[in-house]
Amino acid sequence: MEEAYLLVFWIEIALFVCLFVVSLIPWKRKKTYLMYLSFLFVFALFQPLTAARSEFVLIGHDLVSDSMIEMAGNIVSSLTALIALVLTISLVAIQHSAQFYTHRLIDTFRKRGDTYFILAASVGALIMGFFVPAMSNAWQRFYIASSIYLLLVLIPFFIRIVESLSLDSTISEIVSRSRKPSETKDSLRILFDIAHRYIQSSDLDSLRKIHEGIEEVIRIAIKERRYPDELRTELISNLFGGIKRHTRHMLERNDREMTLLVCNHLKTLGSLGSISDNNLLLDNVYDRLSGMSRDIELYKKYLSDKHFYLRDIAVTTSDMIELLISDKAELSILKKWAKLLSKKLPPIVKKENGAFLSSMSKMAIRCLETLCNVDRRLIECDDRRFGFCVQAIHKYFADVGSTARTRIIELFRGLLESSLDKDSGTSGIKLLKSLIESTKNHPDYLQIVLASYIVMYSENCSESNLSEVLVLHRNSLDSWVGDNADKNLLRNHFVELKEKLKSMSAFEFSRKVEQSFREFKVLCEGKRQDYYKRRHWDLLCNELSELIRVIHSQNTEE
Repeated sequence: MEEAYLLVFWIEIALFVCLFVVSLIPWKRKKTYLMYLSFLFVFALFQPLTAARSEFVLIGHDLVSDSMIEMAGNIVSSLTALIALVLTISLVAIQHSAQFYTHRLIDTFRKRGDTYFILAASVGALIMGFFVPAMSNAWQRFYIASSIYLLLVLIPFFIRIVESLSLDSTISEIVSRSRKPSETKDSLRILFDIAHRYIQSSDLDSLRKIHEGIEEVIRIAIKERRYPDELRTELISNLFGGIKRHTRHMLERNDREMTLLVCNHLKTLGSLGSISDNNLLLDNVYDRLSGMSRDIELYKKYLSDKHFYLRDIAVTTSDMIELLISDKAELSILKKWAKLLSKKLPPIVKKENGAFLSSMSKMAIRCLETLCNVDRRLIECDDRRFGFCVQAIHKYFADVGSTARTRIIELFRGLLESSLDKDSGTSGIKLLKSLIESTKNHPDYLQIVLASYIVMYSENCSESNLSEVLVLHRNSLDSWVGDNADKNLLRNHFVELKEKLKSMSAFEFSRKVEQSFREFKVLCEGKRQDYYKRRHWDLLCNELSELIRVIHSQNTEE
């Protein structure tokens, strides 16, 4: 018999080692399991004492005495009362969770293995208690030790039930359950039911946690190979069906903060689809962002200002495009997203006093920067279907403040400079022509057009492209420098142009520019007599004369 006690002792030592190893594993639910194993360790410490020889004395009382029978009877009665109390409290907790969150949580609690372990062990201990008088001393000692452990283990069981009332614990339980493919769909439904509860109460932090749980469920389903493709397709369909319902409910409540959470949720899902090369998930994010714009139009009677909702969608779409660029997505996918953004650009709104809203200006700059990056990527890949940024310039440049205009000019000029490095300005000429055509000679766009020409006066620009730049530049000045031209704008333009040409070292380049502007000056002097107000034409002729003088002086020195 002592050999059996020794075997039990070493088994319990092994359990202690397992407890130490488990404590080193970064489980998300490590806390729960460590509580159970910690109390098992208490049992492991107690068991060797009772597993000694019959002559062993503990705290002055021989364990092999008549008092053991009385102790065993007390354990039976105490165990019965405590188990009933703990299970009653547990059922109350489960009922509270089901009523507050969703009734589907009952299945989650029902399938917990520790609940059945507690019930089975308790029933076994109760039945065993009736046979204590007939047991040998060794079995009586084992029964007492096991019953004490069972009483102790009720403590972590009760703690876990109380913790399950918290949202974090509930989400963790649901996500863990979703790791079984057969349980994933139900887990997703439970999370959406809970999310609906928090949408009703406008609890942003809790809804954000629910979204994180949903993202984890989808991440598991996409990365785990044991999930069949049919199940993944159904999960993604259910996912975006739930997001669509929630979005419309938020719009009906005119809750923009909640809608912004959905935008961030979609961005995370899109990132997951891009990283995992899951085109189905990425396409559904695309469709939902596009559908949200339609939903805003559908529910605009409930919204205090739909433009801010559209702004959030535009910024989210921009973030998605930047993500696709960084992940080097296929050009067809990139152009598809850029087309969505360029078509869904929200208008610029101002305050009642006409002042600019900084948030709207930032949105305009953000969208334009993204589309410029798309065009730059397309130019680098020799794809000729670029020019998405021109639509954003036409949409926003005339409606933003001076600071935002300066930033837009910098972004477009940076794109033109990259085209000079790539193809000697061929794509830059195409962008300039597209910009001129879309703005239709409107004076509000004169600043960015003139500033763009200056970039193209570069040694990297080929001779044929330079000839086209000179023609476009002359035509722009000829068409726009009428009574609508701004005097300071023209002067600043020629000052910058002179500084740029001074920095050029190619003689043939300078000679060609000088000849072109001489011809243009002759044309201007002939046309200015046809206008009643000649002030701007006089200014243009004077600036052209000074420009020609500077270029000629530089060419002479060379």
